[in-house]
Amino acid sequence: MNIPENPTNSDIRDALLQLGDKVEQLDEKFDEKFDKLDEKVERLDYKFDIYQKGRDAMVRMATTIIIAAASVLILSNLSPAISKVVTALTAN
Repeated sequence: MNIPENPTNSDIRDALLQLGDKVEQLDEKFDEKFDKLDEKVERLDYKFDIYQKGRDAMVRMATTIIIAAASVLILSNLSPAISKVVTALTAN
């Protein structure tokens, strides 16, 4: 876009039209980039949701395993004492 030293009205008009065209091109490029960015964000949100659900399920499973293991450990230590109590109660 060249503007002469002493521009006429038509020179100014041409320069403004060129500027308007450039602004439209930039607007179109911005819209394309923004749409692509929006799609990427949506995909990342989906991936994060899937990751979060998987992580929550894994934590629940680990908690269940820990509780089950602790229950077995505690009950196995108590079974000799319980059998002695039952034997003592039935002997009398």
